[in-house]
Amino acid sequence: MNTPSGPKIALSGPSPTARSVPSRLPLVAALIVVSLAGIVLVFDEHYASAQILDGRPQINDVVELERK
Repeated sequence: MNTPSGPKIALSGPSPTARSVPSRLPLVAALIVVSLAGIVLVFDEHYASAQILDGRPQINDVVELERK
């Protein structure tokens, strides 16, 4: 019986990708946290600037009117 010559594949033990997943988990988690924090900051900044530009009186404007 002829056996094909070529690379031998180990059928037992964890695969190389399965072994590297736990080491990548903190990196992926940190990337997700940083991405979400960036998205929150961008939307917060956009919302804050939209409040300033929409023409509604702000707290400082009300204080100025009360002083007059």
